[in-house]
Amino acid sequence: MATTSQFDLSTVSGKGWDTTDTTDAMSVFKLIDTIFTDYVSVIISLVGIPSNIVSCVVFWRQGLRDRVNLCLFTLSIVDFSVFLCIFITPTAHVLISSFDQLLGEEFLMTSMAYTLGVTYGLRAMSDVISMILAVDRCLCVLLPLHVTHLIRTRTMAAIMATSFVLLQLCYSSLTLKVTVTKIYVNSTESFEWKLVQTDIGLKYANILDTMFNTVLSISLPIINFVVVSTATAITVVKLRSATRRREKMSSTSSGSRDRQAGATKMLVLVSSLYIVSMAPYVAAIITRLAVHEFSPYNRSYALYSAVIAIADQVSVTNDAINVFVYFAYSSRFRQELLTVLRCKQRKHSTPSTVIED
Repeated sequence: MATTSQFDLSTVSGKGWDTTDTTDAMSVFKLIDTIFTDYVSVIISLVGIPSNIVSCVVFWRQGLRDRVNLCLFTLSIVDFSVFLCIFITPTAHVLISSFDQLLGEEFLMTSMAYTLGVTYGLRAMSDVISMILAVDRCLCVLLPLHVTHLIRTRTMAAIMATSFVLLQLCYSSLTLKVTVTKIYVNSTESFEWKLVQTDIGLKYANILDTMFNTVLSISLPIINFVVVSTATAITVVKLRSATRRREKMSSTSSGSRDRQAGATKMLVLVSSLYIVSMAPYVAAIITRLAVHEFSPYNRSYALYSAVIAIADQVSVTNDAINVFVYFAYSSRFRQELLTVLRCKQRKHSTPSTVIED
């Protein structure tokens, strides 16, 4: 059983849990957590891994000198890496646990202690890129004549590279905060592997808890969500206004404008999927802030953790299905993908053609 929510690092907080929930509540939470983190996450990953490989190939072939292509290519690589991490750990945990339950728990907890920070950083990076794309489209409709000079491809690359390094440094410091140890539980008369704080984690508990449980777990996802939602709303309003104005002025429009409008609509839909998928997680965070009992440190620990486990898996679904949006709304993406498939088909069919001749 693993609680590996996207940003909520309360499971490794310096504060003690209040686990006075009833046994039934804890049993329900463990069941929900196992279903969503060990099975649902694997199913989503089985869609997300190949879909993001396809996106990477297509955007690479289209060229990375265009800043939007560069963003979408980077987003696909990051999402692919996230789904790969999500897939490997639960799958290996289930397989090992089928032979040895205690060994499976040891593997899971050790993996969490040493790789969870990297996974968290990648997922946060995915959200940051989504925010960058939403802001870029918003600027395109607000300042169409100046945006290319304001945001160049190199600038975009520098922003993403800096964000990646900072997020990985912040989240990877999780390995300094926690370690894995074997604990004997009197109530069950058995050993369990647990994440416990290191000496560094105890010494700098206030600083690390503030960074992980306030800045990274609460502030960052809320800021991303608010910025993406605001930028997308502005883009939609301005895009509709521009479309009506163009229809009144002329019945025809240039091909470049049509392509720009098509790209903007596609990215607006991508941002909308992000908003819908992140809404349950952000709602859970806001509820935690508003309702004192809804917290991992109070009596509603089991309820809180179960809600986070479900909302966490919902929050990554958009990263698995973005490729279908690209295919449906971008003729350029479709053409490039079909070209790749035809090339593959020709390679497979060439030997048989030679034999027939």
